[in-house]
Order: sequence, then structure tokens, then C-alpha cells
Amino acid sequence: MVIVVRAAVPAVTITNLANGTITNIASITVAGQVSIDPPYTILSVELSLNGSAFSPVTYAGENWSKDITLASGSNFISVIAVNWNKTNEIKDW
Repeated sequence: MVIVVRAAVPAVTITNLANGTITNIASITVAGQVSIDPPYTILSVELSLNGSAFSPVTYAGENWSKDITLASGSNFISVIAVNWNKTNEIKDW
């Protein structure tokens, strides 16, 4: 008998901003996609700006977005996706 245990890890991407983007606009929308192999599902997608607490994003299907206000200087965006067993992936921009 062979038993295979497969851990499903969500994949998260930011699709509308490149790492190192320079802008003079303080209020922007960060958008991206999230995916996971079936039969697993995503429970939540959350974003943190500059080390703040993670907060929920608008999430539908594979797409997510969140309006944020940038601080002057460098800003760090982290996105986390959580599936049914709390496995997650964090992306930093």
C-alpha cells in the first residue's frame, strides 16, 4: 500500500505593480491573482503595507485587489493567501 500526502500551497502574485515601481501617486490599487490546486480552496487573501497588521482584500475567483495609501519613500507590500489547512505564501514587493 502506498499513501501519498500532498500539501497544497497557494500561489500569490501581484499583477499590476513591478517590484521597485516608482510613482508620485500616493493612493493606488494593488491587484493580483491567487491560485491553489484542486480540491483545495483559498479561505482568505490579506495584505500588509509597511509591516502593518494583515487586512482582508477584495477577493473573487482568482483575482484580488486592495486600495492603499503609500507613505513617502520606500513602501513594502506583503500578501498572504490562506487555504483550508492554514498553509500560506507571502510575497513581498
